[in-house]
Amino acid sequence: MRSIHPFRPLLVALTVAMSLAACKTNAPGVTNTLGTYKRTFQAQPDAVATAAATALSALDLRHIRDQSTAVDGEVVGYTASNDEVSVRIKAVGSAASEVKVRVGTLGDEGLSLRVLQEIESRL
Repeated sequence: MRSIHPFRPLLVALTVAMSLAACKTNAPGVTNTLGTYKRTFQAQPDAVATAAATALSALDLRHIRDQSTAVDGEVVGYTASNDEVSVRIKAVGSAASEVKVRVGTLGDEGLSLRVLQEIESRL
């Protein structure tokens, strides 16, 4: 008779939870995985980074810093309550970028979606 490894049920539960964690939001093309909101834009990472920096500025975030290359980028700003708003950008294919937005430790759907909308309006 085979014995069940003591961590196997925990591993199975964790795998199921992670597969259910990535879910669609009410915004078209946006998914939420544990508080990180993801969307793909048809633009190069450096163009998305420029749009993201402008978007965070338009939302009156503080201490905005940005850096980008042709393959990736990152833009970070802070809310008045000092929550970090990070926008991470990665090239997918030759003319598209995957964008991940995270607000604070747990995520904030409303602000994340506003950031994504502001980026879209600037591309």
